[in-house]
Amino acid sequence: MLAAALVAVFLTAAPGVGAAESQTRAEKAAATSAPSAVGPFQVRNQGTGRCMGFPSGNDRVRVWDCTTEAYQLWDLAADGRGRYHMVNRRDGRCLAGYAQGPSGWATWLSTCDADFSDVDQLWYVDPATQSGPARIANLYGRVLEPDRGWGGANQSPVVTNDNQGLPNQKWTLKYIR
Repeated sequence: MLAAALVAVFLTAAPGVGAAESQTRAEKAAATSAPSAVGPFQVRNQGTGRCMGFPSGNDRVRVWDCTTEAYQLWDLAADGRGRYHMVNRRDGRCLAGYAQGPSGWATWLSTCDADFSDVDQLWYVDPATQSGPARIANLYGRVLEPDRGWGGANQSPVVTNDNQGLPNQKWTLKYIR
């Protein structure tokens, strides 16, 4: 947004550029620099039937019995390169997980980086073009799943693990109105 505003100021002040032309350029710059977000979604685990969210006063992401409360609603903000921020509706923070960490590493919420440079906050949704279950993977191919040690119980921590194609490693994004 700041970049788009700066471009608009520079184009408006540029010598020899008419007002209509500068407005068109500014609108184009704003449209291409702002990430597009869609949502809200419930992110439901195929293996447990529970939804991803986080408890009040804690930044660790867990699975819970599904509700439509804000702590379980997520927006996907695209970076324009097929990767997403997963932004929680309760407080606007992004899902993060140590991208280069070992299997079983916990996930948490942190302040979203506006320029999509924090690899710990970038996720692929694969496949992103169908309504069925999808893998949600970090840049190093580790996928989200409820911690196996918890047996899929309510409040199981969501961790990153090596992709084995297990039902617990697949998620359905259900659009909530």
